[in-house]
Amino acid sequence: MSINYNNRPQVSKAVALSADKKIPLLHAHKKLRVHAAKLMSAGAIAASGTNYAALKLQKSSASGVAPADIAGSSVVDTQAGVAAYGHVALDVSPSIELEAGETLYLDVDINGTLTLDAHVDVDYEVVGN
Repeated sequence: MSINYNNRPQVSKAVALSADKKIPLLHAHKKLRVHAAKLMSAGAIAASGTNYAALKLQKSSASGVAPADIAGSSVVDTQAGVAAYGHVALDVSPSIELEAGETLYLDVDINGTLTLDAHVDVDYEVVGN
């Protein structure tokens, strides 16, 4: 964990984008509000309508429960391309709240062939017990 410029905690997780998967990003031990999340690519992603990643945030309500879509959160993708070390902002609008015990996931849907190492940064604050 680190502190960002807004003096809020931030978590960074290495991810490999090569197949459809759900990647756990953050487990809430107390009530949290997620303010921002972004995927930062380690390499360039060429603009393509056939080889790209579709990304969205999901959450699960308890251990062992499959992650589900978050109301109001939409899919973002890399079809327009991403520069090496560029980033893709993930949709957290409106701010996503996690209750204690919930987990935030990145749902990755690979279309075509894409292999990429990346990091996901999540900016959040503790808002309750």
